[in-house]
Amino acid sequence: MSKFRIYFRSSSTAFISTIVTKVSAFVSVWILNQVLTKEAYGNYEFAFSLISILLILGSAGFQHIAMYRLSRIDAPPESLEGESLAGKLLKYSLMSSSLVSLIVVGVAFIWSGLENSFWIVGLTLLIPLKALHGIYDAWFRARQLIAESILYYEMLPAIAKVCFLCICWLIWPNIYVVVGAILLSEFLPLTVRYIMTPLNLFRVNKGSVLTLWDFKYAGQLAITTGISKTVKYADILMMGILATSTQVAEYVIASKLAFILYLAHGINNKILTPRIGNFLSNQDFASIHEEYHYSRILTLSCSFCGAIVFTLFGYQILELFGEYGNSYSTLMILCSTYLLTTSFGMSGGYLNIAGYSNLTLYTTILVLIINIGLNYWLIPILGSDGAAVAMLVSFGVTNIITSFLILYKDGVKTYSISLTIHTFFAVVILLFRGFMIFNIVITTSVLLLILVSLLYSERDFLRRLISNFNKYLTFQNGN
Repeated sequence: MSKFRIYFRSSSTAFISTIVTKVSAFVSVWILNQVLTKEAYGNYEFAFSLISILLILGSAGFQHIAMYRLSRIDAPPESLEGESLAGKLLKYSLMSSSLVSLIVVGVAFIWSGLENSFWIVGLTLLIPLKALHGIYDAWFRARQLIAESILYYEMLPAIAKVCFLCICWLIWPNIYVVVGAILLSEFLPLTVRYIMTPLNLFRVNKGSVLTLWDFKYAGQLAITTGISKTVKYADILMMGILATSTQVAEYVIASKLAFILYLAHGINNKILTPRIGNFLSNQDFASIHEEYHYSRILTLSCSFCGAIVFTLFGYQILELFGEYGNSYSTLMILCSTYLLTTSFGMSGGYLNIAGYSNLTLYTTILVLIINIGLNYWLIPILGSDGAAVAMLVSFGVTNIITSFLILYKDGVKTYSISLTIHTFFAVVILLFRGFMIFNIVITTSVLLLILVSLLYSERDFLRRLISNFNKYLTFQNGN
């Protein structure tokens, strides 16, 4: 298969996977709320967040060794040496993840309440299952089977989870079957992978001996990944510690919905990152400025549209999942967070592609410290709204610092006065709506005015965009 076909197949599969996994995730959340009470769902989300962070400790970074070593051995990855190395890493990963799982089970029984103990113990098996998935994912990617890796690592578990939860909901709706359904959704794709490529856990080959450097490499990446994961789940964990299970459930639903505003930004980053890397290699900073700015306009406009939709219909959308209308204010505050973050563009991604990964680590640690500190202070006062405000402040401060770091290091201006002013007023309006200072009509009208003003200020770009699109259509019709 040619490089172009591999790239096209992988990128198209990734795009389809993004749609399938996101839709499946919302369907799964809806089904869970039909089977579980709001309090039980809150306990489930807290336990799942905790397990997701402990997975980093359980996997011990062996999936990073697999990706690094398998892509660099002299022989093809599927050779005897490659299979031996992958099998050895699979064995080590199984041992470390099983040990962490046993420790988690013991601690859960001693320290947690009865309900949290059940969910934590029940979901603990996800640690070895996902750790083994990580090794197989590296194995497939090292063999350039990217599409297959995405299928078995992302799409199949998401679809299987929906199917098994549907069976649970329709036939046997209780918390024990819910845990079984979630575990089966990870076990089934792993079984399929093993049938396709049965790696031997006990084959010994001198060419696949791991070195001290391998373990240091795995440990460093595990720490970085662990910090990033903790940032991702810190708000939910802090809610679980400082608030009730019902409030946790309300916050999680609002957070999942608000994240939709960030999807266009995430998809755009996948396209823009390699282009920025190419421009950096050629020292073409003028093109970086242009593409960075224009891509930010597109993603920010999408986020504005999402914020307007949630302002108008957020309460009704929340009620689709159950009695979650009370989290409308949290939804509005979180919408302001993702709108603000989108306005800064791919600042964190730029640091990585420009070779400043150490700065990315420092800013990630900074956002974690600010987030935890503000959550500890605000959640007892404002509940789920406090967690949302903590995320807004921590993400805002970190993005501002990151933008100045990029400007200082490369002279690239990742912000503009126009976008900053428009975003600032939009964030304030959404906060006013979140705290019920403005009604829906005022909030929607002002957001629409801000969006129109933003697009009008960038009218030259829009003209070029429309012109290029018309040229593309003309070219396609000509062919």
